[in-house]
Amino acid sequence: MKPTLEVLNNKLTFSVSADSSKDKLIENLMNLGLTSYEAKSYLALAKYGELTSTDLVKLTGIPQSRIYDVVSSLQRKGLVWVQSGRPMKFRAVEPSIAIKQLVEKVTKGSQELIDEISRYSLERKVVEPSLLIVRGKKSIEKWVGKSIAESKKEILFAAPSYLMEAMYQTLFESYERRNVSLTLVIYPGERHEELTRKLMKIANIRIREIVGPYILISDNKRCIIGSTLFLNSEDCYADIVEMEDELLYTLAYFFNQSLFITAKSIEPIFVPVKKMTFLNIWSAIEIMKNILSVGRIPYARVLGKNIRTSESVQVEGKVVSTNVVPGLIYSFILEDSSGKQVTVGGIRATLEEVEAREISVWA
Repeated sequence: MKPTLEVLNNKLTFSVSADSSKDKLIENLMNLGLTSYEAKSYLALAKYGELTSTDLVKLTGIPQSRIYDVVSSLQRKGLVWVQSGRPMKFRAVEPSIAIKQLVEKVTKGSQELIDEISRYSLERKVVEPSLLIVRGKKSIEKWVGKSIAESKKEILFAAPSYLMEAMYQTLFESYERRNVSLTLVIYPGERHEELTRKLMKIANIRIREIVGPYILISDNKRCIIGSTLFLNSEDCYADIVEMEDELLYTLAYFFNQSLFITAKSIEPIFVPVKKMTFLNIWSAIEIMKNILSVGRIPYARVLGKNIRTSESVQVEGKVVSTNVVPGLIYSFILEDSSGKQVTVGGIRATLEEVEAREISVWA
């Protein structure tokens, strides 16, 4: 039985069946920013059409002294139409319009909060660094899997194909569920072609015939590194570095210069279908170049600081060009909606205008 509106002895009554979803609807509307009174009023208007303030009070149980404040608030939020007259009547804006407005407002507010917190987080507190040593293949794989699963923005990972295969599902979930950007170098082995075909849909991949160390860098906060040659031996071990900015920066540089650049790119190149976030400018530029190579325009949002004033900044626009001199220069030019161009460099940049700490890229 559905909720019904009845007139008994000249009194307006509202009956609700036991299986009604009204409470759930009220909860969902409150999650979109409405108060309990606002949610109840909007639902009553959406169900019964035009109502007076007296009708609303009887239907919702809202005190008479509050009803005009509630309706006025709904009107400001674009959810209610007011019809002047005696008595004044109210009706709900169509849900297809009203709810869309609420969702867009919440989404915009969420993005603004994310941006504010991201800028705030650039002022990092000093954290005591740590260096751990773990032994045994199972322990190493556990740490690698844990680090991938906990990643939020970027993974740099070089490993033999059998270790990469063992981590495939965790890598896939990090990309699909959390939009983590993946830059991978695979040391080929048996059946690596099948693994590569799967990974090339979610990651920027290169193949390196000459085996180097296995190394995983997660969000520039943790690095796991060890010898690939001894990974299957009983005495294998890995070094784990955490929260040591200078050393992690050096290890990311090593990953780029010694492993990624010296590896062979594969076709088709990876072009992301959604916005990806990078903490290392060179990995962001690699994706920009991939996008440009297929005739599309890359766009980027940069969180960082003004090199001249050291103030936190955020810039967004289309990528006009990239400038790469391996080992020396990684920068790009961003043009905002007004046509203003800004030159963006990576950490420790001095010649550019903005030092990037976080770069989101999309096509």
